[in-house]
Amino acid sequence: MSGFPNISQEQINKIKDSFQLIDQDNDGNITRNDLQIIHQSLGTQLSDGQFKSMTEIAGTDLINFTKYISILSNELKDIPSKNEIQEALEVFSKDMEINVKELYEGLKNQGMKQEEIDHVVSRFKTEKMNGDQIFRGDEFLSYMTS
Repeated sequence: MSGFPNISQEQINKIKDSFQLIDQDNDGNITRNDLQIIHQSLGTQLSDGQFKSMTEIAGTDLINFTKYISILSNELKDIPSKNEIQEALEVFSKDMEINVKELYEGLKNQGMKQEEIDHVVSRFKTEKMNGDQIFRGDEFLSYMTS
């Protein structure tokens, strides 16, 4: 897909899989009904504002794969690469076992909010025998790049 230089073939394949998952009736378009079904399966409701926001970006109420990948490619261009994430984590610790207090301090200094940090850190932290809270950077990296 030469029209999307910001994303890799692997990302395109994942986007295609997500498109097919959302396109409940397999008609090649994501509709409001498709999105409502996905939201219901997640236990949420699709608001009129959310749908309007998506369709304004797409320029239509029917979102085909080309429009879908175009919308997502704008979002994906800002996602750091695996190497960039690894380098950032290694600033805290070469083995990527990062003291949670130090990580919180560093991320707050970068402008992140407490809730945002909690959301990420809670999934990847563990406690050492000495009671220190450790962020498992290697697991986070694997999760973010899989």
